[in-house]
Amino acid sequence: MLPYALLAGAVLTSLNVPGALAAAHRANRALHFVVKRNTSASVTVDVPISAPSSAYTVGRDLVGLSIEGDRWAEWVGLVEKNEYLITLLENLADITGQPPNIRVGADSQDHTFLNQSVPVATATFPASSTATPYPEASNVEVSSAYYDLSRYLPKGTHVVWGVNLLSNDTDNAVAEAQAITSTFAKGGASEAAGVVLDAILIGNEPDLYANHGYRLSSTWTPSAFVDQWESFAQAIINATGLNPQATEIWFGAMDISSNIASWAPFSPENLFATGVLNSSFSPYIKTYSQHHYQSSVCSDVSGPSAEIGTFMNKATIRSNISLFDPDIAYVKSNGLAYIFGETNSISCHGYAGVSNTAAAALWAIDYTLQAVVHGISKLYFHDGIGYKYNWIQPVYLDRSPLDDSPASLPAHIQPEYYAPILIANFLGNALTTHITELAIPTSSDASSYISGYAGYNSGSGALERAVLVNLNPFLSTNNVTQADRPSTTVSLSLGTTDCPTSINVRRLKIGYADDTSGLSFGGISYETSDGKPSGKAVVETVKVAKDGTVSVVVSDSEAVLVAFEK
Repeated sequence: MLPYALLAGAVLTSLNVPGALAAAHRANRALHFVVKRNTSASVTVDVPISAPSSAYTVGRDLVGLSIEGDRWAEWVGLVEKNEYLITLLENLADITGQPPNIRVGADSQDHTFLNQSVPVATATFPASSTATPYPEASNVEVSSAYYDLSRYLPKGTHVVWGVNLLSNDTDNAVAEAQAITSTFAKGGASEAAGVVLDAILIGNEPDLYANHGYRLSSTWTPSAFVDQWESFAQAIINATGLNPQATEIWFGAMDISSNIASWAPFSPENLFATGVLNSSFSPYIKTYSQHHYQSSVCSDVSGPSAEIGTFMNKATIRSNISLFDPDIAYVKSNGLAYIFGETNSISCHGYAGVSNTAAAALWAIDYTLQAVVHGISKLYFHDGIGYKYNWIQPVYLDRSPLDDSPASLPAHIQPEYYAPILIANFLGNALTTHITELAIPTSSDASSYISGYAGYNSGSGALERAVLVNLNPFLSTNNVTQADRPSTTVSLSLGTTDCPTSINVRRLKIGYADDTSGLSFGGISYETSDGKPSGKAVVETVKVAKDGTVSVVVSDSEAVLVAFEK
């Protein structure tokens, strides 16, 4: 028996839904933030000194990376490892003690076929265009060596691999699964490198197969999908001896939420009604994977609701995530974890001037932590070579990701990479952390642009850190100098019992929200040719006054991490 399990599903949502989610958090008075903006507005925010019972528990592997599989060999390296990518992943491991989880596949997995005569991989791509400079491959042929490249990932990395469901070729899916499990089995190349297979994902966004002409809309029902999924899963289990105690089969991988009326047929409720959770496959199904993007330019390259001011809007972020509340509650009531198995800013590779800017870093911080307090346990941010919304462009590019014009771009990070850096520092190296959102009273203007979260020791429940995000867009086009940049003073008012004596503050420094480079966190930049951190750490230490107060100024388009010291 091999130590693996299977994943079922992956749903995609590419929506921008207006309206704010009203915060409903129990006040546990002890620590307060008083927020002032230009001395005209103030608000007191209660911050529990110990973790509320309503806090959510997440692992240090909260934030992972989803990688388009068609150019996997370029991501990790072919003859030798891609040191640039590995360094950037190890930067995160240095903070949390564990590399980010990696999911490989996405759209490409449903166009991939095993061919052992191929040295590693060969792919056929559609023509590039101004709107899509780097399209996904229309056909990918790979040998076992393609999956063996997982060995180049940092030791301790947990991986999810996808197999092809769309082609309806069971033999091909089984051959892919055998190649995958072989490299992670005892003595396999990836196992020897200390890389772990967490799950196999059968198909990518199967709820959209009929929309794209791959299945008949009249017959492609939840029941038909589950029947086909079970057939593939059984064949894979029989061929590989998959051990559900070690490896899952993710279920879901759907694209649309159940409470969007036109897509209700592929809701978790309807999928589970087929009896799949009561079948022999139940031990393998531990995770439900949903795909979600805050907005989309798939059919409108002008970017509907994709301007920075709308994109990084606090209410927009909340309304997008609250959309999934019924699904999350239902899935968790059935004993499964609910994750965003593929996510990012704007679907169809992002939108130039938004997804590749500092605004995306601020958005991703608030979006990720907001997802946590809605019960989402992991998020995999999707990247593909040349995509606009990437954390990382891992190789040299000879065409611009923005408009397909000729370019000469060395491997580099994009601003969104700073989001997992800050979140990793927020979580630290503990296995788990309790997280709660800080309720900003709606009577204050600050409630529309300040977000706050507190993190607690999962053992003692003691308050350890807080994140504050100012989502007001400070843009280069506003003709406002840095000297006149608006800011909000956050005055922390602490009780006198068991009170911290000081705070340490590190800032995600951003020139303008529409900047595409020049960011730093705590004085450290990752915008180096080798991916290694550079710069001198900048940590502001502020003592708590005798009356239990201490203040932090948060500029528009800035995030801060506060650590509490006793």
